Amino acid sequence: MASEDFRYQPPAARTVLLVAPSLAVADLVLVVLFPQQRDIPLFLPVIGLGGWLAWIVWGYPMLTVSDAAVTARNTWFTQVIPLGAIEAVSGGKRLTIRTRDRHQHIPAAVPGAGPFLAAAVRRTDAYGSFVTPVVGVDRLRIDADAERTAATVVAQVIRRRLDNLPPGSVRDARVPSPVINIRVVYATLGVGAACAALFLVLG
Repeated sequence: MASEDFRYQPPAARTVLLVAPSLAVADLVLVVLFPQQRDIPLFLPVIGLGGWLAWIVWGYPMLTVSDAAVTARNTWFTQVIPLGAIEAVSGGKRLTIRTRDRHQHIPAAVPGAGPFLAAAVRRTDAYGSFVTPVVGVDRLRIDADAERTAATVVAQVIRRRLDNLPPGSVRDARVPSPVINIRVVYATLGVGAACAALFLVLG
């Protein structure tokens, strides 16, 4: 029986979605309240570009674990790692996946645990909420007294999927080359050009 896919995004994903529009609205309010200040509108393109860059760095990355592979969607490229190609996986400060071709993969979606991330994971008990959006980990049980980070939780999920591989299944050590997220590249160029043009118009 196929297991539900596990998906993880950094806790900052929702924060970026809230902060950037809030700053833009605040700037528009200042434009209305202080129309004589010509410098205030110039912050709009800066906020737009900064918000987009923050989104692709902290909001766009995602890690998905299925019965067949680990898919790490990073900012600029996506890497698919078949479960049969994984030799070892470790958590703790950062998620590290070592494959049979002697390569190490560190997904951007599961960064090292800082104070905020560690606290967010503890508050949600690694089961998912508005702080840490985790899907497909309902049956995961961890010692409540043990130190845990996002990387530790994800590593345990991957190990569990590895343990569930059929006995005698073919171990495929071939890891496909990463695929560039071309839409993100084009969108970044477009957002940059639009913000630059808006800055020139407002200036």
